[in-house]
Amino acid sequence: MVLVGSVGYATFHQNGLPNRTIAANAALFMEQFDSPNHSQNARCLTRYPFPEADAYGWWFCAANRDQPPSLILLGNSFANHLYSGLASSPQTGHHSILSIGACPLGTEQITDPGAPTTVHPCSGNRPYRQAAFIDNIIRSNTSIRYAIIDGLAQKMDEARIQQISQRIDFFEAQGIKVVIFVPHIAVPRDLKGCYHRPLKTKLAQCQLPLSMKQAIDDDFAPFVNQITETHPNVGFFDQNEVFCKQEGCALTLDNRPIFGDSFGHYSAYASEQVAKRFAEWAASHTPGILQK
Repeated sequence: MVLVGSVGYATFHQNGLPNRTIAANAALFMEQFDSPNHSQNARCLTRYPFPEADAYGWWFCAANRDQPPSLILLGNSFANHLYSGLASSPQTGHHSILSIGACPLGTEQITDPGAPTTVHPCSGNRPYRQAAFIDNIIRSNTSIRYAIIDGLAQKMDEARIQQISQRIDFFEAQGIKVVIFVPHIAVPRDLKGCYHRPLKTKLAQCQLPLSMKQAIDDDFAPFVNQITETHPNVGFFDQNEVFCKQEGCALTLDNRPIFGDSFGHYSAYASEQVAKRFAEWAASHTPGILQK
């Protein structure tokens, strides 16, 4: 038993034994949980330098082409985790895609430069400065035709709704079509127990009740209603439809993880599937975004 245990441990912690099925399965299992690391790339950082972001704990700046963008992704990390799927999709990958910024729309805009800051990129007056930086990018790049917004709060007060409405005013004044993603279901915990693992066959219960999606829809509805009334050209895409069916909301898709980490960020596979479903939705709601 000691020998078996030692070999099993070595398989997991020493890159496995390449001629063993269990090693291959272990490697495949762990690869599934590698979130696509597209938070930054040199192409974007060179083209859109923002020196103050060096003091931030994190900053998102990724571009799939070294040319003016036609599609911009705005929001926090939940906007950035859409980037890999959209950039690799046959339906949307023709766009020059820019994912930039670290704060969700609607974050309080503090203008006081003396406001205290922490490592958080949305502390102090940083949201205000980021918004000004992004607005300048948009003004300078009339090539941008579409903006996808994600990472919004599930439930918002009137002040936040009005602030987002004003941002949409600016985008639409630049001739940009805005699409807002309904907040996705996120489970902030380790989900490895949901998936088949080498040496382990018992799975955790990893299907969420449909009521969780309904709660998001109910909380988000006042925002959708107000924005639809004042900005009828804004589209709303429900990304949760990829994972939620009548029986509930699964945390696996084709027996593969939806999340690549314990913070609710999509795995590469889930990002691809969301992009695929978005293209299906866009075909009837925003067909221009699919035109090459």
